[in-house]
Amino acid sequence: MIKSERGSITVFTLSACLLMVFILVGVFMGNQNKIINQKRQLNSIEENYSDKDIENEMTQEYEKYLAKIEEDNIVRNVSASKVKINPKGYYGKTVINYESTNGQKDWKIFYSDGEHIFLITSDYVENSKVNTTATKMTTDGTYRAWWASVPAMQTVTDETKTLFMATGYTLNDGYDNSKCVSILLNTSNWEGFKDAESKAKSAIGSPTVEMWMDSWNNLYKDVDGELFCNNTSDYGYYVGTTSSPTSTAIDASIMNVKKGYNNKLYYPHIESVSDGSNACYGYWLASSSAGLKRKYALYKLQWSCIHLEL
Repeated sequence: MIKSERGSITVFTLSACLLMVFILVGVFMGNQNKIINQKRQLNSIEENYSDKDIENEMTQEYEKYLAKIEEDNIVRNVSASKVKINPKGYYGKTVINYESTNGQKDWKIFYSDGEHIFLITSDYVENSKVNTTATKMTTDGTYRAWWASVPAMQTVTDETKTLFMATGYTLNDGYDNSKCVSILLNTSNWEGFKDAESKAKSAIGSPTVEMWMDSWNNLYKDVDGELFCNNTSDYGYYVGTTSSPTSTAIDASIMNVKKGYNNKLYYPHIESVSDGSNACYGYWLASSSAGLKRKYALYKLQWSCIHLEL
């Protein structure tokens, strides 16, 4: 991978919390939307060369087409500006040249602001990768992570707030939910999700509700309506389907009929995930809810809605 001045990348990861990393290079990614046509083409080759007498010729055709697939499925040095201009062409594409120092692989393009590319893991992250000493989180099972007691407020830089779109609401060190959000937004807690080659600038523990909705709206605003979080209370953000919302949830009956509900970039699972003993129902967003100031008044992406977690 060669460093590029055309854009940057940032990364999120999914667990009972979700993580994001910021990278300073171009992207190599799998172009998944061609796979169905490629399979059809391979089947066609096999049908055209069914006679055993021309088996060698069929093998040669297979090898030529497989080489073409390999080339087509890699897009090299994708810039942040290209992703911003064409979100439908790039959001959700798999990045193949990024692995964090804690071994996390399988990242997808989540968002671009035109200067930076933000990545997210394609599935929930195992909680063994969470730095529980720094985050003060309690974990059990494979995926679940939370705070058994209210953590102390941590420092979140203005640069981080701007980069990760956490400027619509100002955290308050007198509110327990702000303290929990500060853990998710403090980049020093998530250093393990940066790579060893210094591609990544920073990582946070989850997307913010502002960025999550902006990413969603870039794909679905003109399909089945825009989502909004442009109103706040003393405690955090309101969310809804009209501007200046006054609700602390978008109900399942609204979200699960939208086209984006089936996009694993936003809903990696549409049911709970269990390791046999412990179920994980969704992932945190790094944003306080307007509803309450208590510890778990953060937004959570559950399999059917966006809601306030109490």
